[in-house]
Amino acid sequence: MTESSSAPANNVSMKNKLILLAILAMFILPFVILPLIMSPEKLQKTNKGFLIQPHVLFADLHATDINNRPVNISALNSKWTLLYVMPSNCNDSCVSARTNALYSMRQVRLSLDRDADRVQQLLLFTVKPDQELTDILEKEFSNMLQMHADGEVVDKQIAHASSAGNIYLMSPDGYIFIYYPPYEIGKDSIAHADDIRSDLKKSIQGSRL
Repeated sequence: MTESSSAPANNVSMKNKLILLAILAMFILPFVILPLIMSPEKLQKTNKGFLIQPHVLFADLHATDINNRPVNISALNSKWTLLYVMPSNCNDSCVSARTNALYSMRQVRLSLDRDADRVQQLLLFTVKPDQELTDILEKEFSNMLQMHADGEVVDKQIAHASSAGNIYLMSPDGYIFIYYPPYEIGKDSIAHADDIRSDLKKSIQGSRL
């Protein structure tokens, strides 16, 4: 009688194990099978900008305020940041690209609607801006934070591209992880802004930060 009563119990136990294995297989098999049936090219990243590997910690740029006074860098580590490295010397084409970049940053943030408050804009200078640029920034872009860093340090840390003129995305934990080159032509800059918005939106949605 004892043996006969244990048989159903064993059957239930085996059934439960099979159910558990089936559930685990649903989660594990895609990671095993997909690399076998898809080429690496099809598994590429979907971001629009250029990834920076390894990511660059903003604190390693040793930024100060615009007057070279120490700032609390940790105060930045609460929001996603659109970071623009301001060119030190600008000809006419550079000025056009710079203007496009500043407007792109502003429009990208505004277009995020309810997520706009989770994003800040930071201008990083390697030389002190002239009075003309200072006036433009005060008039048009006064809500953008401004900091200063040594140009050689910036170029050394962000060695993946010529840093000046690029727009970068920085995560709330202070890592610069993707960049977008400047565009002199307006229509190219608009498409460029859409790319930045797409990457930033996905980053925000995919993070709890």
